[in-house]
Amino acid sequence: MHLGTFNLLDLLVPLWQGVFNHKKNDPPSNWPWAILHSDTWETHGRDITAATPFLPGSFDQPPHNIAKKINSGYKAWEWLLYLYGLAPALLYGVLLEPYYSHFCKLALYYQGRVDQLHFCWQSIHALLHLTAEVTRIGPPVCSSQWTMEYTIRNLGKEIRQPSNLYANLSQCGLLRCQVNTLIAMIPDLDPPSPPLPCGTIDLGQGYALLCAQDRYNCLMCPHEAGALLHYLRSMVADGTNWCLKVTRWAHLQLPNGQVARSWWKEALKPLGKCRMAHNMKV
Repeated sequence: MHLGTFNLLDLLVPLWQGVFNHKKNDPPSNWPWAILHSDTWETHGRDITAATPFLPGSFDQPPHNIAKKINSGYKAWEWLLYLYGLAPALLYGVLLEPYYSHFCKLALYYQGRVDQLHFCWQSIHALLHLTAEVTRIGPPVCSSQWTMEYTIRNLGKEIRQPSNLYANLSQCGLLRCQVNTLIAMIPDLDPPSPPLPCGTIDLGQGYALLCAQDRYNCLMCPHEAGALLHYLRSMVADGTNWCLKVTRWAHLQLPNGQVARSWWKEALKPLGKCRMAHNMKV
């Protein structure tokens, strides 16, 4: 959590801003990578906000305007989306070569200068050991701070004896382990999934149509009808006489629990209120 987000961005962003700690004989005005300042920094922040509609809703909290929020609680998840999702695109053409390529490879160098040796943080070197550590302690998610903090938060909600806090917390953790062990041994003990909302059509295999829907069947546009007929003919031998009237649905629940949304309803929302999962070119 901290290695892949806070530690890296605490190094990279100040370098790009030209505010990183430096020696007197090495002013930031001589740094060709220090490009995020003044209007460029403000524009970069607005570009981050403008990218929000194009981040799927399953990505949870999108990054805020970094120019306004960097010193007021920019969360690890926002840093993660920014560093690995947005920055490679938004810095293209802004951060000049070879520094853009170095960023994409998470490579830093100090140009053989002792006064820039402090640019090479331990967090950069630690990345070299990340893969090897998987064979020793398992995937990083098993030891991630996110997993630990999520578990701590869940257990904290179960505490009912503030006067005997840690003993109660220990018992909550023990009970959680016992329940998880039983479910792993006997999967049928796992409680069933919550029922689907009223008005939903269960399509099977984890798929379900969710409201809203058309009240009446409607005719399709010619190009939509042609695409549907082409698909139906590939599935059924004779589909030439089928009536091309359909009922539109707003949402489709997927087997992984995510919800796909149709353009039919999403188009009614302003762009800033939409979260696009996929962009398909037909």
